[in-house]
Amino acid sequence: VFFFSCSVLSKRMKRLTSAFIGLLLVAFLLVASNSPSHTVEAAQGGGTACAGCTMILTIVLDLAAIHNKAVDKALEDYCSILPTPIATPCIDFLDKYGALLVKLVAEGASSDDICHSLGVCTLPQCRLFPQKKGLHFERVTTLTAETGGLFQWIEDAINRFANLHDPVFDVDGDYFSDTGTFRGAYWRGKDCDPLSADVYPGRNSTTLPPEFDHNCNGIKGTNRQHQSYEDLYCGSSDPRGVIILGDSATAHFRLPPQYLNASAITASTYDHVLFWGENEFDWPHRSWGTGHLNDTTGDCTGPLQSIYLQMRQRNLCNHRDYQNIGVNGARSGAMQPPGIINSMARKQTSDHPALVFYALVGNDVCHPSPSTSAFTTPQEFEQNVLSSLNYLDANLPPNSHVVFVGLVDGRVLWDTMHNRTHPIGCTYPEFYDYLNCLEISPCWGWLNSNATVRDETSAAAKSLNQVYKQIIAQYTFKNFDMVYYDFPLIPVFTYWIAKGGAPYELIEPSDGFHPSQITNALVAEYLFGQLERDHPDFIGPVNPNNAQIQSLFGDQGGY
Repeated sequence: VFFFSCSVLSKRMKRLTSAFIGLLLVAFLLVASNSPSHTVEAAQGGGTACAGCTMILTIVLDLAAIHNKAVDKALEDYCSILPTPIATPCIDFLDKYGALLVKLVAEGASSDDICHSLGVCTLPQCRLFPQKKGLHFERVTTLTAETGGLFQWIEDAINRFANLHDPVFDVDGDYFSDTGTFRGAYWRGKDCDPLSADVYPGRNSTTLPPEFDHNCNGIKGTNRQHQSYEDLYCGSSDPRGVIILGDSATAHFRLPPQYLNASAITASTYDHVLFWGENEFDWPHRSWGTGHLNDTTGDCTGPLQSIYLQMRQRNLCNHRDYQNIGVNGARSGAMQPPGIINSMARKQTSDHPALVFYALVGNDVCHPSPSTSAFTTPQEFEQNVLSSLNYLDANLPPNSHVVFVGLVDGRVLWDTMHNRTHPIGCTYPEFYDYLNCLEISPCWGWLNSNATVRDETSAAAKSLNQVYKQIIAQYTFKNFDMVYYDFPLIPVFTYWIAKGGAPYELIEPSDGFHPSQITNALVAEYLFGQLERDHPDFIGPVNPNNAQIQSLFGDQGGY
């Protein structure tokens, strides 16, 4: 079994290696965070490759201006600070097209003009920056897969990586891992015995002796009376895990803005880019649902709070019992079985109950296509959600709970960001319109200069939220009860502004779309406070043995 597992692991590593080395380029394509089908669809005007070309060359042109260098020298410097696997195609591109870049820039070409001249972008009307009067550049070449792989690689990398939602390093097949990234311990509790499928976070019953930490919560052994510490301190404490089913807002997608701002780029800016690429540029360990680690890289600073941390504080027996099943771009149709929800790890007969958040907060009304016809209808939404609930009922232990978190009213995004400048140098309206023109926007409906479209999108989101309330009123399930809460974006904005904060600080600057680190922490506090007030049975009692656990077991093995 071990050698077979290692063989499978080796094959998966090959797939992952080929995928993650291109993720810096993927990072520049913010649409990757919300592709509704989890694969890159054909888009007009060059799509994601066009956007990647334009944004990367914008950074290079800015670097050339800041440091008073020729564009080919600026690109050479830029390539040199990238991690080696990514630097190679960057240098190949420089060798083949450096002279052409110098010529075009000397003639006054912008990054838009260059990418159109290279044939990466094909629609003249799709521009990140306004066109200079009197300048026009014809296409001078067309990049092929062999000569222009730098930008085609972007789309290929997204497609290769998009469907990997289970832990990659999982030799024993229990859906938990002792490796942080690749859907490992950053996403779900650390596996303290990666070679035993009977040892994993959240396990309740076991045949192992008390010297074994069968549920990885760091509590093991016996006292002088030969009583198991697990039974003594946790047995009657009503422990439970936290499982978050959701999208990129659940996974906490974030592209550090310094990656896109030439004036902030230094030799160390991209030091951790491959590492975060292994996490799909998500930060589940800093998210509102499952956050548990402080940032030590400077790439995701800000306050840390989560549902899981507050559950753990309430009962230290809950240590490491968390799962973030958030997938960039997830919609209700993709969540239902046999889809994303199948990567949830919970055994009905041997595991603790779970507090499950079903939190698809936008993608059912967010789509790159410029039409409301791409929205999920209330009828489709009800069918999808019920399918997921039936799966949960067949897999969750009894006495679990499900919290629906509604779709946001995303009009606040435009209202907050429309008069600000994006890190790449354009305005947010120019940025939104550019992605919409290429039909690669994460949300055509809300990231739109047309107020009527924004209003229609919010109305559609409201109609889907109503479905949750109808399901709660009309259906019951054997192993869990249900409650609904709005995604608390408006209360969070109100609170933050009252404290003297600026509204834009609550939205990720790189995409003008996702909740920031500050918002994640405030959402966690707000939702947990609502449950504590309205449904204390959902979160369980405070464990009176917490002090003894901390005294004996310290940080319980950490993360």
